[in-house]
Formats: sequence, structure tokens, C-alpha cells
Amino acid sequence: MPEPDYPNIHASLLVKRLGPLAMWLKERFIFTIVSSVSALSTVLVTALAVGQDGKRLPGVVPWIIVFASLIALSTILDSIADKYDKVLDETKLAISEGDADVKVADLNKFIQKCALISTRKNAARQAYLDLLPEFLVSAAASSFSGGTRATYYTLSGTKGSRILSNPVHDLQGGRTDQPERPFVEKDSPDNTIWNLVDRADTEPILVEAPDARDGVNWEKVSYKTYYTVPVKCGNKVYGVLSVNSDATGSISGSQRRALLGMARAYALTRALCEPSSGKSQNSKTVNR
Repeated sequence: MPEPDYPNIHASLLVKRLGPLAMWLKERFIFTIVSSVSALSTVLVTALAVGQDGKRLPGVVPWIIVFASLIALSTILDSIADKYDKVLDETKLAISEGDADVKVADLNKFIQKCALISTRKNAARQAYLDLLPEFLVSAAASSFSGGTRATYYTLSGTKGSRILSNPVHDLQGGRTDQPERPFVEKDSPDNTIWNLVDRADTEPILVEAPDARDGVNWEKVSYKTYYTVPVKCGNKVYGVLSVNSDATGSISGSQRRALLGMARAYALTRALCEPSSGKSQNSKTVNR
């Protein structure tokens, strides 16, 4: 995935060096505790360190200076923590906006691929249409960083005997796993993927380890999170687009929306290219 063009977030050297420590201390209320204890200790020392003759006992002033210094230091570090927190928020926002730009760019590129179908005729159009699943998974996988696999499964058969097969994969970040096993409804009718196929394409669920949904044994797979979208246009389902990653928390909301856009663009293109009878030479639809 290309690196987003992040804005350059600046911070002083003091904030960069002391910010992480100051944040750690603030999150544990260390500054509040130190300031409160120091203030109380100053009052007590001042009140109690007086002799019977009414004069301040020797050695009191250094203690007052120490407590006052602790209060001042806590205040300074607390301000540094606030500044560092603001810098982090600005950086996260910049990264989020940069990533969103990348997702939109990948989605637009795939839509352009779909649009090119209008320039093809007859056999050339069918040949280009046959390549569309490869364009789809390539665009989907490139929307992510790290170890990612995007897969498109073609759906065939009617409800009760459906099969998701002929997987087309695209791998990123050193992934090498390319499973070829199909999903057969008669063999596993309780698999949640069939419910996914039947529902609206806005209802997929993001699944992350250690969630035991779908019976995934996380110790035996090369990923830690996955997201699957039905590829459909109206009531016609052409297949499913699934993306998984080797890191939890790596599939964001903007990425899921981009995947949905890609799936819809693919399905609409297939629907527009089908003969009026609604039958396609290369993909079957589901009768619901």
C-alpha cells in the first residue's frame, strides 16, 4: 500500500523527550498525588515547625523549598503531558485522514477498471470481465498495510446446495497462504457465511481473535482478523469478498466502507454485462 502523505506534526524537543513519561505519570494520577501531598506537607511543616519560643525551627525552609519544587515540577510535567496528548491527537487525525485518502484512491482505481468494460466488445469484453476478480482482490488487498490476504469466491447453485469456489487471491506483506477449499452448503449448512450471503451487504461483522465465531482456530490460521462482504446487486449474489489481516485492529471502518464500495462496483458491472436473461457464462446467481 502506498504511504499516505501525512502532514508534518511538530513538537518541541522537550515535549518529544519528556512527553511519553509525563503521559504515563498523568494517567496514573501521580501529578495530582504529588501536588496534593506536597501542598499538605508544606502547610503541616510550616504549622508544626515552630518552637515554644514562637520561632521557626532550623531546617524548615529547605523542606518548604523541596515541597514547593515538587509542586512546580508536577505542574510543568502536567502541562507537557497535555501538550504531548494534543500532538498525539493531531498525529492520529493526520494518519486517519491520510489512510482514508488511500482507501478512496484504491476504490476509485477499481471503479475505473470497472468503467473500462464499456470500451470492450463481445469476446474482448468477456475476457476483460474474466479478469475483474483479479482487479477486485488486488484493489482490496492494497488498501491495507501489513500481512493481508484478499480473496474473492464465486457463488454457484441454488439455496440449499450453494457452493463458494474458484477463489482468487491477492497477498500483501509477505503472506503466502492461498487456500483452495470451497465452501459447500450441503456439507456445512450452519456456516455463518450462508447467512451473510442472504443478508444485506451492509450487515457483515468484523471478526477478530480470540472471538470463536465461525469456529476459527486462531492457532492454525495465518491471520488474526477478517471481514467478509457479499458481492451482490439487488437479489443477485455473485460471490463474496473476504479480507483478513495478521494483526488485530488493522481493519478500520473506512477500510470496510471501501471494501463495500468495491464489492458493489464489481456486482453492478457484472449485472450490466449479463444478457437480458440474467444468466452469465462465468457466474451463477442465487434464486432467493
